[in-house]
Amino acid sequence: MTGCIAVLTTRAEASERKDILSGIGKAAFSQGLSVAVFSNIYNHWINDSLLNFENVIYNLFDPKLFDGVIIDAEAFPNIEGMKITDGAVEKIRAAKIPCVAVDGKIEGLMSLSSDDSDDLELIAEHLICGHGYKRIDVLTSDSGGSISERRLEGIMRAFSRHGITPAESRIIHSGNFWDDSGEALGKRYACGELSLPEAVICLNDYMAFGLCKALTDAGIKIPDDVAVTGYDTNEDRVLHYPYLTSMRRDRHSLGIKAVEMITGKRCPIPKKVNEIVYGMSCPCGLRDDQIRSDVSKTYATWDRTVIGPYLQFSGSLTACRTLSEYTSVLSEYFYILRPSEKLFLCIDSEWNSPKFSGEEFMRIDIDGGGFTAPQTVSGGKLVENILAGGSPAMYYFSPLYYQMRLFGYTVLKISSPESYDFSFLDWSKTAGNTLEFLRMKNDIDYLTQCRKVSELYDSLTGFYNLGEFRSITGVMEPSELEECEIFAVRLGIPEGTGFSLGENFKSEVISAVASALKSTVKNHEVLCRAKDTLFLILVKNPDEYFFDRIKAMVCCAVCSSGSAELISVKFESCRADGMESLLKADPSGQAPSDGPYYRTMLQIRSRIYSSPKRAPSKESEAKALCLSPGYFAAVYRNTFGVSYQSDCINAKITLAKYLLCTTVMSVFAVANTCGYNDEKYFARQFRQLTGCSPVQYRNAAY
Repeated sequence: MTGCIAVLTTRAEASERKDILSGIGKAAFSQGLSVAVFSNIYNHWINDSLLNFENVIYNLFDPKLFDGVIIDAEAFPNIEGMKITDGAVEKIRAAKIPCVAVDGKIEGLMSLSSDDSDDLELIAEHLICGHGYKRIDVLTSDSGGSISERRLEGIMRAFSRHGITPAESRIIHSGNFWDDSGEALGKRYACGELSLPEAVICLNDYMAFGLCKALTDAGIKIPDDVAVTGYDTNEDRVLHYPYLTSMRRDRHSLGIKAVEMITGKRCPIPKKVNEIVYGMSCPCGLRDDQIRSDVSKTYATWDRTVIGPYLQFSGSLTACRTLSEYTSVLSEYFYILRPSEKLFLCIDSEWNSPKFSGEEFMRIDIDGGGFTAPQTVSGGKLVENILAGGSPAMYYFSPLYYQMRLFGYTVLKISSPESYDFSFLDWSKTAGNTLEFLRMKNDIDYLTQCRKVSELYDSLTGFYNLGEFRSITGVMEPSELEECEIFAVRLGIPEGTGFSLGENFKSEVISAVASALKSTVKNHEVLCRAKDTLFLILVKNPDEYFFDRIKAMVCCAVCSSGSAELISVKFESCRADGMESLLKADPSGQAPSDGPYYRTMLQIRSRIYSSPKRAPSKESEAKALCLSPGYFAAVYRNTFGVSYQSDCINAKITLAKYLLCTTVMSVFAVANTCGYNDEKYFARQFRQLTGCSPVQYRNAAY
């Protein structure tokens, strides 16, 4: 295996990431080393479970395979983002290999910082000396760690030198290094909540883009009414109005220096310098040479994206009937992924099963000339197998998934020190979506060819109907019945929901619950839709957490319907020979109203279970209802028989059970998704409520 350096970063196609990766690649190649980049595709910090799931890519990283590791810490700009790499950092410490954190500090590891403090000082000097501004606001972030601190220090040095002492209220800490926080600040200026300064310094370009958009939408002229500057010029500059005055930072040299620190050898590659790029967001105006350079880079990127063929690409993949046809289409449209030399498609051998295994993969090598026959590779040897042999190259590891279903990984091999561009986002999404479509077609073929689709089965769920279920239990021996239990799930859906929520609402809820039940069973359980909203599950020798898993899966399925406050769920169980008593019981309808706050309490509880991480405090909910916290707590307890605080904890643990049973997320990631900052505290609270650890619970589910 050729020597190799690993890089942990995010969104490798972003221009600022491409610059540092280019420097790393050139320096590594000069020393005969390859580079393996582990990156997600979208923003790691967006609070969306479907996007957060892609961060399983960092679990694939194994430091023992590499000569050194570079963590692009700036790519994880806040505390929540950095937690994604915690597990990787622990593995790096255990492996005792060289590791450099670029633009961030991680205890026990080498660090390399850019001179962004001096850069921001120059930007502040430019506004003060070049344009005479004194009333200057700064958009920074409390969660940006050392990055925010360094950049703010440079600005404050310039302020101090010129006798400017801004009020604390003018140092705005609501930034998150993305455009939505800049847009939020712009709206505060527009509505008069904050008085308009002469200029605003944003600690990065993305926040400045959002601020400029909000200001121009409100009719505030830039730079006549207020000047705006960013930092860290990227290719997106030409796509925003007005052209931003910013600082082009030399990340390329940072990448080179990081490799030199890993190897202890100098790289014969010239360094560049940082420079201010002038735009229309301050009175300087554009410089022809700078704007020509930016436009040429942007057009080059758009030329490479090959947008036109994407419609044909998606349509061709959707028409595939086999995995062989699927890989053939990927090969046909491989040219979309230029400058890639090869694509390694690594699909879980159990990709067509309900759950990701990860124990064995089918590795298929794809390029413009075709594709190879699948090669079986064990999960623990996958990365090593990909990197084995050959001359130095860049390898980009990304997840291949659809929503929260992981199929495996894709690896792009590029023989030059370049990164893929943003066209890979569309390519990856299309590949994942159509692979799920192929899996669904296989399921349909299985149902229609291998099972009798007749009066024996319920057409909506595919479960047995009551008559066939009775027949199955009727032919069982008494000794078999003694080993079996029947679990019942009753849904209470009020009449009239079709009018208010659409005719398919009830069917969608039933289908969601049926899907949850399917994903819970793992052996030879028999599923039945006995009545309209009554499900039965016949289980032989269920494990001790089986019923608990059903509750968690169904509760999460109901919450995902978007109107959980309208639906009640009742769970029951009995011996197999007591089934008739379950059928005779009254259906579980919506509980009657109990007091003036009943519907409001249902809506509050629905919000808690739909998003437990964002559960508001008891005091804020009480204030919204104009109630005292004590009275609100009493009403909540009387309505549901549980305290508000306990219900918030129950909601988090319920979501944790769902994630443990349906995803390959690490325990730390599950804890973070459910709102826990401390993994050990989460594990302790999980054990208190379930009687087992999260790992034991997951093992029982598989």
